[in-house]
Amino acid sequence: MEDIRLIDINSISENAVKHNNKHRGNTHPIWEKIKSEYLLEDFLQIQLPLQRVKRAASIYDDYKFKLEYISLIRRAFINNLNIDTEYLELLFTSAKESLNGTTTNKELKKRYTEVEIIDKDGNSEHLRLLEDGLLIKPLAIETVSKLQDYDLLTYLDKVREKQNLSTKKKHIYEVALKEAMKRGLVLDISPHEANERK
Repeated sequence: MEDIRLIDINSISENAVKHNNKHRGNTHPIWEKIKSEYLLEDFLQIQLPLQRVKRAASIYDDYKFKLEYISLIRRAFINNLNIDTEYLELLFTSAKESLNGTTTNKELKKRYTEVEIIDKDGNSEHLRLLEDGLLIKPLAIETVSKLQDYDLLTYLDKVREKQNLSTKKKHIYEVALKEAMKRGLVLDISPHEANERK
């Protein structure tokens, strides 16, 4: 309470406010009242010293791993990441090798080399060179939260038509629908109800 105080802005000049020179201002009466009326001990629920409070033990089992794994893969699909079983097997092998200290975090993270290709007209393009020599163009991912309202509704119509083709496309549709509902662009209903109404 002594280190922070609420300034009565009326007790200093406009010039002091403009130049952020407020330390000469009087403490606001409400701050004095708070300081005199409330003590930290009023808020504490226990009398034990805080350093004696121990964190609850948490057991990491196969069930928790399964939930985390499914959640992680689902997030990858929603964000249109290029995930396949071959890549997952590569990660599995890398994780096992990392237990022996043979693979660093940097090696796990970087599976490609950034490459800039410049054509004869001087136009440049950024590509990725994979470990197997394949040159690919990185996906241009734009999250639905950054789309303008009209663009979001257009995108929602497009993904609605394809949502039944795969689980991945269904998740993409649900994410776009949630964003549109959050903005009040569509009725706040479940994806199932939305399909029945169309």
